[in-house]
Amino acid sequence: MAENWVVNVESRSIIGFEIADRGSREIQVSQVLPGLELSIVMEVLQRLDRADDEKITRSIIEQFQAKSCLSSLKQ
Repeated sequence: MAENWVVNVESRSIIGFEIADRGSREIQVSQVLPGLELSIVMEVLQRLDRADDEKITRSIIEQFQAKSCLSSLKQ
């Protein structure tokens, strides 16, 4: 499975695409990094100017762990 992200650093936005079957489709959740929502990555880009790296990293890990726990409960 192939996946590409288009990152616009100026506007702090990301568009993700899954490449398959001679075409592509836009995705909101990474297929290569299961459970990683591109909206979280966009939030990180937007927060880079306002917070230090440690706070951003901690926030991302907490969000990702919370989503992983919820996914486990649904299964």
